[in-house]
Amino acid sequence: MPFPGQTVYGASKAAVKLLTEGLNSELSHTHVRVTVVFPGAIGSNIVENSGVGISPKNEATTENH
Repeated sequence: MPFPGQTVYGASKAAVKLLTEGLNSELSHTHVRVTVVFPGAIGSNIVENSGVGISPKNEATTENH
């Protein structure tokens, strides 16, 4: 899901997924298997480090307009 301040992060995860799916398809006739693992959410400061704040209404807002 897109999240303000995390565009590059989200795009890079999507690119890794698409690359993995493509390689898996291209190599399906060989003995090579390609797998991608997306771990679940973990406690981190990713939102705080991005400079994005969450308003009381749970809407993403940028702190520096």
